[in-house]
Amino acid sequence: MERMTTLQPVSLPVLGQSQALASTWARLRPIGRYLLWILALFFVVVVAVVVRLDVAQLEMNLDRNDRAQRAASVLNERLELELRSRRRLQAVQGYAAQLKAQAEVPIVRVEASR
Repeated sequence: MERMTTLQPVSLPVLGQSQALASTWARLRPIGRYLLWILALFFVVVVAVVVRLDVAQLEMNLDRNDRAQRAASVLNERLELELRSRRRLQAVQGYAAQLKAQAEVPIVRVEASR
């Protein structure tokens, strides 16, 4: 095996303009892949943020509707109670009219037996 003591000249082809442009695109191709991945990641993050904001808005709407429904339920119960008490009052007044009861009724105290 023989040792090389001198460097032999290497002939490099002279690139034309189209070959130089192709070479440039070949060097930039990996950067394009990175840009596509970054855009895809950005799109995923934007979708996640939009979904999270929609969920938060829905949660606020559901809470507000739940509070309104509870308030309406309490009001409905109060109105039903008032309606039942007025019906009872009308029934008692009707019975009193049938019995010809007077407005002044004597109070009779009854002692409790022990």
